[in-house]
Amino acid sequence: DDLVTGVQTCALPICLAATLVGTIGAIDLATPSSPLFSLAGADANHAISGVFMILLGVALSYSLHRTRELSRIALQAERVRREVADQHARILATGSDGIHVLDSQGKLIEWTGAFAEMLGYSPAEMKDLHVSDWDVSIPKEQMQSNLDFLFRQKQRYIFSTRHRRKSGELYDVELALRAVEVNGQPMLYASARDKIGRAHV
Repeated sequence: DDLVTGVQTCALPICLAATLVGTIGAIDLATPSSPLFSLAGADANHAISGVFMILLGVALSYSLHRTRELSRIALQAERVRREVADQHARILATGSDGIHVLDSQGKLIEWTGAFAEMLGYSPAEMKDLHVSDWDVSIPKEQMQSNLDFLFRQKQRYIFSTRHRRKSGELYDVELALRAVEVNGQPMLYASARDKIGRAHV
């Protein structure tokens, strides 16, 4: 479709250019005594300049068409991206599990309201947390090596661990996690379930 539209856009200027070139070609330049020789000599530069101007117009016309088409595609891609982001935000807002996302250094970058409630932190406090602030099963000095292992393996793991609330209370959770890559950035998606709270349901 783009090629057809481009050809249609450029057809008229190309035809005009071809006609002009044909006219110049028909002038007899071989015989200096020809009465057309002086006319051809005088007008040739102007005619050739006109051809180049027409061809330049063709190139600019097609370039404008491509720019508009690329802008349309970019707008569509942005609309899809926003729809996906909105859906992702709704999932995070309504999830019942303590879903959270860590970067490769263990810093918390996304979380559900349920996870914030589990830990007892406000949204403003959550954004400054590191996994070592709530997971007490792994010594802080070993946390990074454990994270590196998970990012290398990129497998799903489910295990029991212990978390600490802001109040200092400890509670047991079942943790499911997997390392993924999003837009070239490694991330660790995790889902925590309070074992006691789950047992009471």
